[in-house]
Amino acid sequence: MSWFKYALSMSIQEPGSYYTVVHPVDFYEWRFTGTIPKGTKFYGKLPRTEVIADGLIIASANLSSDNLESLNRGYKLKSDFSGPISIKVGQLSSPKEVMSKYQDIDDRISRHVDDFKTNIAIRQFVVSRTDNPHLYKVTNQTNEELELLSYGPLEDVLEKVSVVHSALAFDSSQKKGRSHEMADFIRYDNIMNFVKDSSLPVDCPKMQYLIDKANIEPVKTRRLSCRECLLETSPDYRSLQKTLDRFNSMQWVKFTLQY
Repeated sequence: MSWFKYALSMSIQEPGSYYTVVHPVDFYEWRFTGTIPKGTKFYGKLPRTEVIADGLIIASANLSSDNLESLNRGYKLKSDFSGPISIKVGQLSSPKEVMSKYQDIDDRISRHVDDFKTNIAIRQFVVSRTDNPHLYKVTNQTNEELELLSYGPLEDVLEKVSVVHSALAFDSSQKKGRSHEMADFIRYDNIMNFVKDSSLPVDCPKMQYLIDKANIEPVKTRRLSCRECLLETSPDYRSLQKTLDRFNSMQWVKFTLQY
């Protein structure tokens, strides 16, 4: 087929055909189960081909308008659809290629877990990389598990630390004849400024000094695997794990892994 005839065939809408942009993981699930799930979005016209980045494809199915709910743009299935679906535009990765990609994600997380275990054994304290960072401390670590102490939002911890800072500043100003209070305040002040500098890694002795001085107790203590701890404190890897969990929940993936 010449490129002109191919382009023309792509532009012709078949009667009753609707189009959807889908990831190969979901496309194989639809093929394996013979069902397109309720809520899947379809379009009455062929979507622009630039939407099929990152391995996505455009697929088509012959649907009844009675099973479609109108949206601002396109439609969505009112109920599960059982029927054939075909690739209209795009290159479908083979099941082996898809499986390999997600195995790479699993390997990436596992490698980072190994690095995480090494680093946390030295630093002990970790601040979650979230919009509202939380402070954690790791204790009783083994090769596979650890005890995770949560001190809550870092902002709340520093607020409690600041209260003690103000009290020490007051004491040092009231007792000018004694150097102990002033030395205590200066040490606390220096450490607090160091800890508050987000560009520096959390220093275990310094952070522990502030926590002990301010009598801050953990709000929660849990026994977790090292992998669970990484996912708790790192949203990027938690997002990767959710992607991996969804992939492993697919029926076609479970079937393939049996052999």
